Amino acid sequence: MKKTLSSRPSPDRKPVAFSQPVAGDTKSSKPAGAPKFTPRGSAKERVLVAVTDGKIDFSAMSPEATKMLNELLHTPEVQAQFGIGPLTEKFNPDHCRRLYQALGKLLQTGSRVALRWPEAAAEKLLYTEQEQRELADPTAKVLDQYGNKFLQENQSVIALVLVFSAITQHKVQMAMQVLQAEREKAGAPGPTPRPTVINAPAVTRPIATGGA
Repeated sequence: MKKTLSSRPSPDRKPVAFSQPVAGDTKSSKPAGAPKFTPRGSAKERVLVAVTDGKIDFSAMSPEATKMLNELLHTPEVQAQFGIGPLTEKFNPDHCRRLYQALGKLLQTGSRVALRWPEAAAEKLLYTEQEQRELADPTAKVLDQYGNKFLQENQSVIALVLVFSAITQHKVQMAMQVLQAEREKAGAPGPTPRPTVINAPAVTRPIATGGA
């Protein structure tokens, strides 16, 4: 024998009212009287963040919210909360690649000038593109950890100065070699060698002694 359940609500349970959904309206399907979120404590501020495809959509946010979010993310206290570290004090791996470009040029020039290495041997001291890419990321991480604030804030200027100095020094050295070769081809007299002075050995004379 089947028992028919009564449609009347239980006296111990209160019915929950739901708003009727309207065509095209996805918000009206929420239960009526849903609690509104209120931040705990007094004097709290909210930042409404618009997210599109997993990224923050700043164009959909108000200028005030965008400015506040940007300032918060650049605050050391907020960065420590998220564990993201300073946003403006990271070393750029591309700058680290330029550091190795400059180092290779300096080694090449130094071996040519100081050690008199031939050009074919000095070229082996240059870092290849593959080597620069492999060294860039680890170097940036080490500099992030141990580099001081001055290096972090002026990394692009330092990289430019090093690369410019190394390339310019190398070009000057190559130009001097070409100039020397042209002078030798034209028969221009080279520098006059300094005369070598040979000291004559001292002559020892016998000391005269009294006698007959």
